[in-house]
Amino acid sequence: MGDVGATERIGAIVGLVSEWRGPVIGAEAIPAFVPEVLWRFYAAVGGSLESVCRQNRILAPTELRVIGGKLEFAVENQVVFSWSVDLSKPDPPVYSRFGESNHWIIDVPALSLFLAQFMLFELLIAAPFGASAAWLTRTEIDVALSCMRELPWPHWHCPSYPGRFFVRGNAFAFCCPNRGPDDVGGDPQYSFWLGGKDVSDVEFITSLIGVAWEFVSVERSD
Repeated sequence: MGDVGATERIGAIVGLVSEWRGPVIGAEAIPAFVPEVLWRFYAAVGGSLESVCRQNRILAPTELRVIGGKLEFAVENQVVFSWSVDLSKPDPPVYSRFGESNHWIIDVPALSLFLAQFMLFELLIAAPFGASAAWLTRTEIDVALSCMRELPWPHWHCPSYPGRFFVRGNAFAFCCPNRGPDDVGGDPQYSFWLGGKDVSDVEFITSLIGVAWEFVSVERSD
């Protein structure tokens, strides 16, 4: 999705959510002042956000608020990290901040691209099959990612930078270091989430799973 336009990205979001979760519905009463891409996103899938967003949240149209000239439209699950956009462009850059700081940094250069990343993250986090671990060494994370392809997307700052997305067939993954790039002292460890719609999508990870993995669902229950 890195080289496509906003229309194609929104179409891809609708297709992916429909495939993983079933038919989507649009939101009602979308404020006219929101950027065009956000308006189109709400019109396409806004009514399905509550069922899709299991970790972080895209705010409902009624929850949107303008802070310091920026429109806050998404928050992480503990509400200590949030994302916003300027109101002046149809597909504006996305900014992020920690807490109530007035220091916003550019996270993703286009809102449509961020929304694709966000929805994919929410789908893989709550996927019926997959695995996750919070404390993998550099060697372990390199092995886990060696059989996946990194998506050519901007790196996220939440939960920490660089947060990266990966794909293998119909399986998707996200990983990030457990501390920021400016921290020092020892080798970083990594958090890793893998999700797929079918057990066959994620079976490749089975041989790598050890006692440190918190969640494992790589076999059918029936």
